[in-house]
Amino acid sequence: MREDAELAETRRQQEVEAAQRQVEAAIANVASARSARAVLVAEQQDPDYLEDVYRAQIASAEASLENLADEAQRAAVSAPAAGNVLRVMQKSARSVQAGEPLLEVGNAGQLELVIDILSTDAVKVEPGALIQIEHWGGDASLEAKVRYIEPSAFTEVSALGVEEQRVNVIADFVSPPPSLGDGYRVEAQIVTWTGEDVLKIPLSALFRCEDQTWCTFVAENGKVQQRQLTISHRSDLEAAVEEGLTVGDRVILHPAEQIESGRSVRDRQS
Repeated sequence: MREDAELAETRRQQEVEAAQRQVEAAIANVASARSARAVLVAEQQDPDYLEDVYRAQIASAEASLENLADEAQRAAVSAPAAGNVLRVMQKSARSVQAGEPLLEVGNAGQLELVIDILSTDAVKVEPGALIQIEHWGGDASLEAKVRYIEPSAFTEVSALGVEEQRVNVIADFVSPPPSLGDGYRVEAQIVTWTGEDVLKIPLSALFRCEDQTWCTFVAENGKVQQRQLTISHRSDLEAAVEEGLTVGDRVILHPAEQIESGRSVRDRQS
């Protein structure tokens, strides 16, 4: 009998809860109906109510359209200068970050020459120096003038595996041929010094004397004579002589250790 009473009590509680839920749902329906009634009353009392709503929606759509137009305008990319497309960095469609390069544009009529030389040679180069260009593909040699020497050097490994400090020299063509283009290879010689009526001697004929001055062996009347020289400028192959030689003197190239003053010598051709 006790179990039957407990079961009846449980059923009664469930019925009460169900009734409460029905009451709450009815209250919510009444609140929704009152809200809808308030909107209808407002529409009837204010004939411009719906017009204001539509105007607000139109203003919101126009603001979104202006925002999209502004984003499209900022996404448009224009070339900073007239010229030809040299390289395409981004070949596929994708999102890019601001400032990321897309293309390289250049004017082939305004080429510049970039030469990397040893830093020990760069200290001798000055702006305005003449450059002679050869082996560029044409028969005639070209000329350029140094415009700028970069202030910072970079390390590069030579073909022999030696680390070298090199510097870029920027130059402008005097009259660039239309056939040259961006990234083309040329061979250039920078003129760091010029002179008239200069007496020259091959570097292979020079050697250091005991006092660390320059000397050479001269053939005079079949005998070897050592001469001390004063050298002003030199290249990789020749040196300019200020004192110690005269025009017509015959020097010995690549002197061996057996060569010394007073020894007999003869011309190999004779």
